[in-house]
Amino acid sequence: MVNRTSSGIDNADLFRKNEYLVYVEGKYDINFWSIFFPGEINGYKRNIKQVGGSGEIEKYLDLLTKHNGRFAVALDSDYKSLSKISHNHPRVIETVRHSIENVMIMPKILAKIIKVSSHQECSEINNVEMWFDHFDRSMHDLMIADYIIQSKNIGKPCLIDNCSRFLENQKTRSPVFDIEKITEYIENLELPSDIFNHHKKALNQYKPTNHIQGHFLFSAALCFVNHEINRLRNCKKNTHISNDNLYSMLFLACESLSSDLDELQLMRQKAMQVAKEVVEILSE
Repeated sequence: MVNRTSSGIDNADLFRKNEYLVYVEGKYDINFWSIFFPGEINGYKRNIKQVGGSGEIEKYLDLLTKHNGRFAVALDSDYKSLSKISHNHPRVIETVRHSIENVMIMPKILAKIIKVSSHQECSEINNVEMWFDHFDRSMHDLMIADYIIQSKNIGKPCLIDNCSRFLENQKTRSPVFDIEKITEYIENLELPSDIFNHHKKALNQYKPTNHIQGHFLFSAALCFVNHEINRLRNCKKNTHISNDNLYSMLFLACESLSSDLDELQLMRQKAMQVAKEVVEILSE
């Protein structure tokens, strides 16, 4: 008995009864997409499976689009939103921003996490919004540089998961970015100035908090959240939220606010439509 397709996908997954399958990229994506896809629809229960990263998800997109796969694919839009390119398929859904991190890391969501973690009665949304503005102003050129590198395939991505190299003070990890460090770093990339200036002008209105690489934004948000919690709690010994803890808090806050934020409502509507498309095919 053949257990795997030519794409390396398990046939047992593709023919499960009374389940509709949604394939996602990585382990954190399961909890995220569970917020949007219905737990059950027309007698079919949701089954979300991660495939091990963005490279692997391409196999499932290929099986879906070329061989009419009976499942859905949910994935990050990455920089396709800047290129105005998307997967136009009724059983494919992409994030409305660069990645799941960009979707979850919004001012209202971070403000709620900081409020609960610092034991405050009221959230300081103004401080959060000011930091978002600071991040967008500081990181726009860096976003453009990374976008050029990836879209033109002219080198390795210039953004890593850790934002600390661009902080004004790496020791204190105050969430303030140093423009001079960022400018010097971009200059050392030696990108063609005409291409850089063209994209900088064309993408002037695009905010890095929406479109920069999600793992980099997550690193910056973690730095900011920890700084704010310690400031508000006024602790002699600093406390630190871990990566996994922040992800958990983001999922919970995103779920609780999904009915209040327009972008999250749109994603839920899209996920519902995708789920209906899958179930319709399974019911034939």
